Amino acid sequence: MNELAKLRNSYNQVFGSYICSNNEEDTEEIEEENEKDIKDVADRTTWKRENENIRIETVRPDKSSSYPNIIPVHIFEEIVRTIIDQFVRYNKDYIKTSTISSLLNDKIMQETNYKKSPKTLVYSVIKILIKEDILENKENYKRVYVLKKSPEYILKWLKNI
Repeated sequence: MNELAKLRNSYNQVFGSYICSNNEEDTEEIEEENEKDIKDVADRTTWKRENENIRIETVRPDKSSSYPNIIPVHIFEEIVRTIIDQFVRYNKDYIKTSTISSLLNDKIMQETNYKKSPKTLVYSVIKILIKEDILENKENYKRVYVLKKSPEYILKWLKNI
């Protein structure tokens, strides 16, 4: 899969100005799959509320540009609550991006513009939770996270967004 991503990136670099990319979302997903250190990604990510949306923007590693994700506030909250629920109700020690994505896949596809890759939104929210010191990457695991703050703290934080 990494070889395919490298080949696609090379192709896009050579022919990018001549063809229109399928979707910024696709490019972002490939770049995220290649990320080695989620903390570094979180450090390159900023976020803010804009009316009824959360704007999450991550600068590419080479600082050439950034890619934004615009998430409706209610979807952002739903993702965070689903993460909390996994720890509280199901007594999980960790969560996976794929688990949260599969739980919210239909809702994200129906209520956002992320039809092709709903997991992009989940990953974007997780980047914010890492940046805010709420989650951290489980050591030696990719896309596996553990809680750093209490569920009560997270719910208060969520109310203040």
